Amino acid sequence: MSWYRRIALTGVVVAVALVAALLPAGPAPVQDTKPGDTMSSSLANALGLTPSKTNLLTHSLAATNAAGAWEELRQAMQHPPVPDDWQMKDPSPEEAARYLLPYVLALADKSKDFYTRFSTDTNALDAKQVELKALSGAVEFGATNQQARLDAAEKGVLADPNLPEEDRFAIRHQDIEKAVHAKEADG
Repeated sequence: MSWYRRIALTGVVVAVALVAALLPAGPAPVQDTKPGDTMSSSLANALGLTPSKTNLLTHSLAATNAAGAWEELRQAMQHPPVPDDWQMKDPSPEEAARYLLPYVLALADKSKDFYTRFSTDTNALDAKQVELKALSGAVEFGATNQQARLDAAEKGVLADPNLPEEDRFAIRHQDIEKAVHAKEADG
């Protein structure tokens, strides 16, 4: 694996960890499993993962009020089901990216749905940050067609006067790191 791919994969892991940091501590809610689910419950339990009650692949929130929509968005931030074949062999970074990309894109869309419909809610800024992290992950996973949306989301988050300075600094610092890695990869 090339040095740049390792750095990119590390960036994806960091992005997923940042999204997970927005979640409260404690066990994830239990989901009713459906026939055909690709998640092995023994693997999920061993990893401490249980799938969300919400459909992780939908791109909009069903709730009609801010509190319900925020809870639905938080549910959508849960780890997606793990394919059974990953029990026997770890996926390659490309396989993992291909599998996780639809979940990350759905999370980005749900986040935008939340802050668009509930722009005055106290969680609107958090939803913008979730969208930013999800889009960053999507681009790292190879969805380069999301770059313009990522840039616009970043501008929107940075323009928010309620964004804490340490978060503003972290976003700008990450931009500098990406630019350095891109320059090193090119040269």
